[in-house]
Amino acid sequence: MMVGFAFYRDGGGLGFSTRLFFFLAFSLIVTDAQKSINPAEEGVELMVLAESDFLWDDDNWTVSGNASNFQHGTRMIKAADDGPDTWYFVAPGKFTGAKRAAYGGKITFKHGFFEYNSEGQDAQRDAFDVVLVSEAYELVIGYRNLYPAWEFRSEHSVELLESAGWISNSTGGPPSRPDMVRVLTKLSSIRFRGGIYHGHEDAYLMSVKLYAGPVDS
Repeated sequence: MMVGFAFYRDGGGLGFSTRLFFFLAFSLIVTDAQKSINPAEEGVELMVLAESDFLWDDDNWTVSGNASNFQHGTRMIKAADDGPDTWYFVAPGKFTGAKRAAYGGKITFKHGFFEYNSEGQDAQRDAFDVVLVSEAYELVIGYRNLYPAWEFRSEHSVELLESAGWISNSTGGPPSRPDMVRVLTKLSSIRFRGGIYHGHEDAYLMSVKLYAGPVDS
């Protein structure tokens, strides 16, 4: 921040205006420095720990479960199914491992369908839409009801905090803070649900990013 003041000298010493200038300038510098090192401040961008934009290829993503025709598309990956089975897009190694820095951060992504058939039934809501797994700590933490029913495209931003709506698979309730930290510290897998309907689906995933949280979280 640049601020200008008019000031003068009283004889050989510093006058009141000069001292006022130094005080205000120092205060502004300290204030700006405090703002610049506070990552939780609104408008400050979080660091991206891993991302896949699928510009050139599938970026080593895979699928798990009963999905078929997995392939790379235009800035996306996609796969299909012909029934009610749950299946997932599985993130590559750059999204896993030691990701303690992601605590307090977020996962963002886009998900959608080229087509779907509900077979006259509601969307399936029992399974997790996003799943975090730590084999080392035997933890599975997931997030339900992210995908809106009857929509062809949706964007999501999910905070990586125990209070953000995550569910511990072992308890059926919110994870504790230590468990949320543990699952990220030794993260074995991140999975994103592909289909939610009972009939045929052709689903896609786009623009996945994993962000770090505040430094002091």
